[in-house]
Amino acid sequence: MKSGTIRASKDQVSCVLDGETVILLQSTGKYFGLNEVGSRVWEIVQTPCTFDGIVSRLTDEFAVNREKLELDVDRLLLEMLKAKLIEVSDASAP
Repeated sequence: MKSGTIRASKDQVSCVLDGETVILLQSTGKYFGLNEVGSRVWEIVQTPCTFDGIVSRLTDEFAVNREKLELDVDRLLLEMLKAKLIEVSDASAP
């Protein structure tokens, strides 16, 4: 997940409730919940960005080990991709 442009899927709606994000995937009717850090990642991917861009922003905002953060963000993004909450476009695509 470390290459390409990442963005939120257009097939979803989301809102923040008590500091956590709730996302509805419209095509399936499934709901997903994100904690504070996951919610921040979700906020970042509302605008197309890269994996490195996400990690850099989070390391600026949270006191966290970058290597651990990279693993956690990679895992979260893979789960989001599998759930069709995000889209990733190939960086080498025209």
